[in-house]
Amino acid sequence: MFKKFFFLAFLTFCLLGAGGGIAQAANSALNPDVKGDIRDQTDAFKGPSGFGDASVGDIVASGIRAFLGLLGVIFIILIVLGGYKWMTAQGNEEKVNEAKDLIKRAVIGIIIITAAYAITYFVFDVLEGITGGGSGPNAPSTSG
Repeated sequence: MFKKFFFLAFLTFCLLGAGGGIAQAANSALNPDVKGDIRDQTDAFKGPSGFGDASVGDIVASGIRAFLGLLGVIFIILIVLGGYKWMTAQGNEEKVNEAKDLIKRAVIGIIIITAAYAITYFVFDVLEGITGGGSGPNAPSTSG
């Protein structure tokens, strides 16, 4: 199952244009007409890939936000499906319990995902503040 997920994620990544940007950057790096330092190669990659001046952390954060958005959509679909099953159960106690279980599992899943995100965000925010690498609660002030 994980192999299929990673294959689909890689395929989506390639189809969304990043693969073309990498290929173009590699082509410009191998082209003898292109002279210059690593900045020229980086600029050749940034434009077509759509990354711009984003850091690795920004790119990872964007990926995490997209993944959480996908999980939110899945959550809504599961809730609607559970509600549909409940409404079409026609009083059948077994089907009603099945629908309740589906809704309950969906809510528990979204709570776990939200808690994991909140804990991770808090830990990284505190670590950045402690190490002076960001704007966490303990970050040193840069103003005079």
